[in-house]
Amino acid sequence: MNPRETRIARARLYALLSSLATRGPTPEALAIARELPALAPLAVEGPENLAAGHHAALSLASAAAYLSLDGLAGGPEPDQLGAILAALAEVDTESTDPAATAALLDRTLSWLPLLVLSVRDVGEPAWTAVVELALELCAAHRAEISIPRDPLGPAAAPIDLDAAETSLRSVARALCRPSASGWMPSGPAISRLATAVDLPGGMGDRAERLTGLLYAAADAGSLPHVCAALRSTLLTWVADLRTMERDLGIPLAAWARRAQETADAIDRVGQAAAST
Repeated sequence: MNPRETRIARARLYALLSSLATRGPTPEALAIARELPALAPLAVEGPENLAAGHHAALSLASAAAYLSLDGLAGGPEPDQLGAILAALAEVDTESTDPAATAALLDRTLSWLPLLVLSVRDVGEPAWTAVVELALELCAAHRAEISIPRDPLGPAAAPIDLDAAETSLRSVARALCRPSASGWMPSGPAISRLATAVDLPGGMGDRAERLTGLLYAAADAGSLPHVCAALRSTLLTWVADLRTMERDLGIPLAAWARRAQETADAIDRVGQAAAST
């Protein structure tokens, strides 16, 4: 394909992925998606399962959930994955400023890899395929623009175990804010941690569940074991980020360093619990 044909094809793919991210498995989007080998998992499940999986996998598909200081999942509509992909589709069909396109892609590529890892962890193959394709498309698009990259990293301070106000509750809440921890714990990840030490998975949002798990583990004398499992999970996350950086050419070192710092902090919590 010539450059113009490439832009048109890429814009159409952005638009398809935007529709899937925003509206879920509509018949129109599925009819197109099921013709694409990269989205083959969408052809395996029925519409009802796909709709349920869409909610489970993409409820945190916004820049705010990863980049904001408070880690809230909402944020303005333009920060939602579907809206960003729609904007990139428009960029590819118009004559625009390459610097503006590069800035949009750099911001998107600063958090989209973390979303991909989180969706993988949820265990929804169809929606994992959607976000993985979005990531690959954005990375390839950015590689075509010869402007220095301006990646974003964690905006919040790392977990400070020496602060006077530090508690298991504050540690759990920081863990659930990627801007502080470099990690996005999924619901299934928290359930696996609970199962590993034979404790209940808890109720509420992720921060409430993780807080409950840490306190229950402390009461049961299992906090060192929970911390060891947490550290292992975080180290796997670090390795996955470094693999993405190598394979896709995305600068993710700041996120990998923060997740490594978090793993080290959790290791300190476990060691302190084991010595008491």
